[in-house]
Formats: sequence, structure tokens, C-alpha cells
Amino acid sequence: MCNSTIISTFAPFFTRIETMSQELQSVLSEMPESRQLFTDVCRIIDDTRTRVAVYVNAEVCRTNWYVGKRIKEDVLYNRRAEYGKQVIKNLSISLTERYGGGWSVSTLQHCVRAAYTFSEAEIVSAVQRQFSWTHLRALMSISDPLARRFYMQMCHYEHWDTRTLDRKIDSQLYERTAISRRPEEVIRQTLDETEETQMLTPDLVFRSSYFLNALGLPDKRLLSEKLQRAIAIARERHTEQRLKDKE
Repeated sequence: MCNSTIISTFAPFFTRIETMSQELQSVLSEMPESRQLFTDVCRIIDDTRTRVAVYVNAEVCRTNWYVGKRIKEDVLYNRRAEYGKQVIKNLSISLTERYGGGWSVSTLQHCVRAAYTFSEAEIVSAVQRQFSWTHLRALMSISDPLARRFYMQMCHYEHWDTRTLDRKIDSQLYERTAISRRPEEVIRQTLDETEETQMLTPDLVFRSSYFLNALGLPDKRLLSEKLQRAIAIARERHTEQRLKDKE
């Protein structure tokens, strides 16, 4: 089921719910004693809309990934780059004729990219975390798998919308954290532990050099030579002052 089909299937449902809500509000506005009834019914309607929206979003992400996976398998089987471009173009035309809009060449290319970027387990995890397709498209732009995992975890724990995620990626948040300076195996273990415990570690959170230095998070070898010299001079001065005080 394509994106437009999924959305169009539920569109009348959302429209009817919205109409019911407006009609009910109009009727009850003149009945103050019934405001609690109105509030309770609105809560039921809103909860239902939320559940349907979550379901639609999950199906869109799954559908796009499986479409990309199938195209990927076909292209890899034929092992020709030009064949891949042509098959996506032809498939886009055929799908558009059958389902209408929603299956442009660009959309199919994103689907294929998703299949190359994420494993099936990662897609399932992303859906469970209620990531949107737009979230996934932003994450596809990250070539480093560890950095991508970092952004996925932070996006989940801090409830980033897609604009916030884009802004964090553009500002190179990962590169400015303590964890990015660790060996790859340490980064992988830290991310694994974070997923298991559902708790952020200091290395994932602190970015300012003030906090990093104060908490002793970075290793000495990671400090610049200039900073190391400054620390050494400060220590020498402190030692000299203590000796003078003793005299």
C-alpha cells in the first residue's frame, strides 16, 4: 500500500471525526453542565486520532523500506548501475499510473537508500520510537553508522522533531560530544548500554569544553598542545605559590 493510498484511506475517517467534534462543541456550548461530557468525548476522539496517526506513520515507514529492499534486490541481481536508474524510472511511471501521486523517482530513490542504510531491525526500532519518514530521510544523510545511532538515540530520548534533528546534524552535534573522540569499540559499547538502560551517559550529553574539562571526561591525549601547556603552567604557578605560603 503506497503512502497516498494509506493516507487517503484514513482521510474520510479524520474528516468525519473533525466534523463530529465541531458539531458536538456547537451543541454543548449552550449546556454548561455538559462540558465534562464534551471534554471526555474529545479525549476519546483525540486518542483515536493519535493511534491512527501512529499506525499510518508506521505503515508508511515499513512500506517504503520494503519497497526499497525489493528494488535493491533486483538491482543487485542484475549488477548494472544504468539498469538501476532505468528500472526506478519505469517503476515510478507504472506505480503512478496505478496509485496516483506519491511514487516519484525521487521517492523511490529514498526508499532504496533507506534499504541500504537501515537493517530491518533498525526500521522496526525506528517505528517503535515513532520516527517519521522525514526523520529517517534526515538520518540517511549520515554516513557514519555510529554517528547515526547516536542521533537516533538522542532524537528518541529528547523527542526531537524533524527540524530539530536537521539542525543538530547540521551543527555537527555528534562531533562535538565526548563520545565521538573515543575508540569505535568504546562508542559502540556505550550506545549499546544506553539502549539497554534507557539512560544517557555524560559522554553523550556534555559538549562544552568547560563541562568536559571540569568532569574529566576527555583523555589527556585529546587535549590540544596549547591547552596542555596552559594546564602545566597553571600547576607550576600553583606549586610555587604553595611553597611561598609555607615560607
